[in-house]
Amino acid sequence: MTTRVGKRKVARAPEILSRSGFVSDWELSVHAWSAKEHTSGHWKRTDGLHLTVRGAFTEEVAGVTKFDFLIYPEANLDTGRSTISSVGSFLRCKPILEAGVSLSELHFQAMVSAAVAGKLSTLQVTFEKLRYGRGSISSMLLSTSKEIT
Repeated sequence: MTTRVGKRKVARAPEILSRSGFVSDWELSVHAWSAKEHTSGHWKRTDGLHLTVRGAFTEEVAGVTKFDFLIYPEANLDTGRSTISSVGSFLRCKPILEAGVSLSELHFQAMVSAAVAGKLSTLQVTFEKLRYGRGSISSMLLSTSKEIT
């Protein structure tokens, strides 16, 4: 990731890739659990909701085209920062590209509505070139459009 110029290392900008694909399946999951807090010893109930979107890219990424995106709502959105600012990340690339992405609660509800109505069709993603199966996602577009732009 770095090159040596004289005695000083100079960081290279990460290679940015874009891929588009078609959504073939989705799944909505609600998870509730309780656990004892370590500090107070009281039981605390927590629940979570996430949308899993599956499909295939039109071009391969690291030799793989199938994707599995876990999308979840986040009340306090913040951009992640590694080598690029990010909205999510690829967690592994084989045998399927697996990624996690957070959306605002409003946008998450819109995506759930589109999925339930059977209108969720395409996914476009921009990300840094994967290293060891991982990489930051700088943008993601889920759309009801039947065509990839």
